[in-house]
Amino acid sequence: MTWRLRKETAGSGALGDIASHAIGRPSTSPGTPSPRPPAGSTPSPHGAPAPTGPEDVTVDDAAWATLSLASGAVASVEVSRAATGRKNSLRIEAYGSAGAIAFDLERLGELEFLDATAPAEEQGFRRIVVTEPGHPYAGAWWPRAT
Repeated sequence: MTWRLRKETAGSGALGDIASHAIGRPSTSPGTPSPRPPAGSTPSPHGAPAPTGPEDVTVDDAAWATLSLASGAVASVEVSRAATGRKNSLRIEAYGSAGAIAFDLERLGELEFLDATAPAEEQGFRRIVVTEPGHPYAGAWWPRAT
């Protein structure tokens, strides 16, 4: 249990806590509270002592939304604190008639790209590593590990 899961200290749930970093101003809907394991006696970052037993989560654990963008494009957003196996995934995908591109925070130095103008038998996502010094995107990326 953590302060992020208490409405009185965080208040925004998964959409405001996680998705706000990708899409901006959060909007939440009530979720189904679920109990969390004992918190022990570790104080919260706000100074209040944590309860010693399970407590209910008072914000939502997941949210889904379909958005209409100013450009006319349609976007979907999925946010979950309970995505087994995901550590800090922030995945952004864009699809168009000429191709698609995807970025995942868990694979920080990579992009996935699909060229839909290529012959069908050659289509498929390919991984582009964007951290090499000569890559055109390297100037706006993380420094290469040495």
